[in-house]
Amino acid sequence: MQSTGSAYVLKQAEGEALWFAGARVTVKAPGAADGCSPSVLEQVVPPSYATPVHVHRHEDETWYVLEGQVEFQCGGATLTAGPGDFVFAPRGVPHVLINRSATPARMLIITPPGFGRFVQAAGEPAAGAVPPAPDPARLAAVAAQHEIDIVGPPPVP
Repeated sequence: MQSTGSAYVLKQAEGEALWFAGARVTVKAPGAADGCSPSVLEQVVPPSYATPVHVHRHEDETWYVLEGQVEFQCGGATLTAGPGDFVFAPRGVPHVLINRSATPARMLIITPPGFGRFVQAAGEPAAGAVPPAPDPARLAAVAAQHEIDIVGPPPVP
């Protein structure tokens, strides 16, 4: 990381790399505890990946797709996004992310700071090329501590 005062640059491979719910997430900015700075995370999801259906009680969630094609299901709507597309999921609405393609997808997740701290609490250091199998009970417990509700299993991609 290159830093001057409070400004900084993280190079492409820099940041805290974690395995989180079966995906690789690199924390670029965890978000400030005072709520003034957002969480910015780079997420790479493998083919046939899906998150559990979940609801954020206090933060909206947004994605900017860098590579691949991703399907989002949010509040009964199905949205498909590709490179350069921006997706918004409002707080309080059940949503899920699915990579139905045969290639990985890469996105930036931009949220208020609570989500970045959740990823850090629930994730494991990303050692090796294969993520550990997700532990749904642990993920649900850590999510509840961060006021995120897991309301359903991942859909079949």
